[in-house]
Amino acid sequence: MESKAKVLDITLKQLVENKAEALTLKSSGCEYMFNERRVDELTMMYKIYSRVEKTLKFIINKMNPYIESEGGKIIMTEENRKDPIKFTTKLLKFKEEMDILIESAFSNDMKF
Repeated sequence: MESKAKVLDITLKQLVENKAEALTLKSSGCEYMFNERRVDELTMMYKIYSRVEKTLKFIINKMNPYIESEGGKIIMTEENRKDPIKFTTKLLKFKEEMDILIESAFSNDMKF
């Protein structure tokens, strides 16, 4: 007979698996958390999703386009393109922010 802890763990994994994608897509989901630098909430989401390895892809699938979009805004802003120092500074600052986010919220997980 399975222990209560094991049954609870199986139930938790099923809940995470069933709701993971919907939670990342909500208006208060990943994109909002990235924009607002909600590190604590992203950390909680990562800890829960990492229990069910295949659900991490939902966070990653939102993070990659976010980085491309925000980096693209820096690259495409005419004011930045006219000033190489400003351009480079803004791009490096954004990279630093993403590095800190990955380190803080996602435990430096190389998948991110």
